[in-house]
Amino acid sequence: MSNIKIKPLHDYVFIEAKASENITASGIIILDSAKEKSQKGKVLAFGNGIENKKINVSINDNVLYGKY
Repeated sequence: MSNIKIKPLHDYVFIEAKASENITASGIIILDSAKEKSQKGKVLAFGNGIENKKINVSINDNVLYGKY
């Protein structure tokens, strides 16, 4: 997705979610049915912000985001 042609509006950010890990740091294997959706990702594009608020991210920044 290096040649992205999507430009979010206002204060929206377009994020590519990172794949969740299959094995924990302690070596426990996590099944697909027990995995939670990843909340980590990489910023691919962002809008111009709104009124007097600028967005404080850059392209390729690693971010954490909310589920909803």
